This record gives sequence, structure tokens and C-alpha cells, in this order.
Amino acid sequence: MAEYEADGDEDAAPAAEPADGVPWVAPSAREVREAVSDALTDVFASRERSLLTRWTLVAEVIGQGGDRAVWTLSEADMLSYDIVGLLEYSRDRERARHHCCE
Repeated sequence: MAEYEADGDEDAAPAAEPADGVPWVAPSAREVREAVSDALTDVFASRERSLLTRWTLVAEVIGQGGDRAVWTLSEADMLSYDIVGLLEYSRDRERARHHCCE
């Protein structure tokens, strides 16, 4: 499984050539980050009546060629120890919820 982290060149948009020959340009990491942040902010504000302070997203994606990858994205100004802290806290909660052990 490949691994991708969307924190490289913020304006880089890799191009892909689909079978129909029409070029498709992927959104930049900045565009994806802004869209995710806006969506999360709206959900927490309207449904949870809460203020979103920080977020980290982990997703498994399948590319056009069928390759699986883990995709991660966080706020642009988040420090790495904050990201790791959120991920570890979430992992521990899920383990406890499902009564898992190491």
C-alpha cells in the first residue's frame, strides 16, 4: 500500500490522463485542505454547536490503476507533535472502544 502525505508543494497539481483522453488536473493540497476545513467547520458548527480548533484526516484511497494508498492531511499550521497527539489519542480511544490489545 502506498503512502501519500499532502504537505509538499501546496500549489502542485499532478495531472492524470484518463481513458477518454481528457486531461484531469487534481486540486492542490491547499485547495483540498481548505475544502476539508470548511466542511468540518460547518458540520461542527451546525450539528454539534462546537468550534473546530484542530483536525487531522487519515483516509484510504484507491487510485485509477487500483493502487491503494493512505492519504493524510492536517491543517497547514499544525505542529507535528499536535498531529501525532491527535492520532495517538484517537487510536487509544478506538482500541478501548473495541476492547483491543497490542
